Amino acid sequence: MIRKSLSLLRQEVTAAGRNFYSVDFLRGIAALSVVVFHFKNFGGGGGDLQRPASALDQVGLLNLLEPVRHHGALAVMVFWAISGFVFMNIYVGERPSGFTFFIRRFARLYPLHLLTLLVVALVQAIAIATIGHSLIYHDNDGWNFMLHLFMASEWGLGHGESFNYPIWSVSAEIMIYAAFWALVRFFPLNLVRLIMIWAAFEVAAILTGSGLIILCGVYFFGGAIIYSLFRLWPEGSRRNLMVLAVVGLVASCGLGLIGRSVDLPITAWLLPAIGCLLLLFVTAEDRSAGRYFRLTRPVGDITYSSYLWHSPLQMLILLGAGWGLWPVDVLFNDIFFVAYLTTFPSLSINHAVLVYSHRSPVRKEETVRYWVYDPNHPEKPRKLDYSPIKREFFFEKDSDFVGGFVRVYHVYGKALQ
Repeated sequence: MIRKSLSLLRQEVTAAGRNFYSVDFLRGIAALSVVVFHFKNFGGGGGDLQRPASALDQVGLLNLLEPVRHHGALAVMVFWAISGFVFMNIYVGERPSGFTFFIRRFARLYPLHLLTLLVVALVQAIAIATIGHSLIYHDNDGWNFMLHLFMASEWGLGHGESFNYPIWSVSAEIMIYAAFWALVRFFPLNLVRLIMIWAAFEVAAILTGSGLIILCGVYFFGGAIIYSLFRLWPEGSRRNLMVLAVVGLVASCGLGLIGRSVDLPITAWLLPAIGCLLLLFVTAEDRSAGRYFRLTRPVGDITYSSYLWHSPLQMLILLGAGWGLWPVDVLFNDIFFVAYLTTFPSLSINHAVLVYSHRSPVRKEETVRYWVYDPNHPEKPRKLDYSPIKREFFFEKDSDFVGGFVRVYHVYGKALQ
């Protein structure tokens, strides 16, 4: 048994080649938790728009979400752990060049960041010119703008809270992305190596007082370890893994309650709790709950957009109040609270391929396979499958896509299905 366990620790982790809807759902819930936590910003408009914290008590639904209202910022740690899990699912087994890795991360993160940064800068300039003060975040000088422009706002070079401040959590991740790329590029990934990297970040966090970039590394590589445990655990006994995840989640939450009275470091219980929750979700999806998690796709689709758009949206609403279009006090009610949580757009990435051949099934219920030319992979054909039973398309994994469900639209020629 010991020899088998040691062998698993050294075994290289392989990718699942699929999307985890449960993880997307959990990430969407974490994003909405941050949005709820930042509802308090409606009381921080500055000048005549400033309202006391007690104004939030008028929002009954917000009071029902009391833990999220006060501790929703902890959802950022959930983001970091999920990033480690997802990066393993995308990049393990791949060895992307630095340029390829950078371009794909840049394309995923920067366009929306730049758009929201420019919107915030414009809104703040208009606010100062028309109502005499900035909104919510007030250290909006040229230096901080340059740091935001290069996604470096959380690298210890800036001062105060400025522009689209919530981007700080993504800024902290940039350094960890670089560390992960070096690891996946030059070394095969196994549990021993990942645990050693995680332990190094944990020791650094203890010695330095948990700087945010280092703390991000603790949660990111913790998520990578969770992914590895899931992949290396024998498929036939994943029910046992689910039971262990439930026990671990209960124990972690209990430790958190105890920690409130003995000043226990939050990572000591929060990281195990997040890890067990991730394991519980993915094992449940893997066993029988996949069709239910698939229904939660709309929640996962709004994650990044809701995270980056909620502050600009708050500023625009406060600016309207400053212009007298509506009283600021009208914002503190349940109807507006619900509207605030349900107005974020979902974003998708479109990718064009050329279908040039297909394999017809022998039986109606069999999968139809299309061979496509993908400009991202011109060296060989790529497989696009259609399941008549599920009535869904599936595209194969690569270093930019985890594999799995895709929506397919035909641009010209005959529709596929």
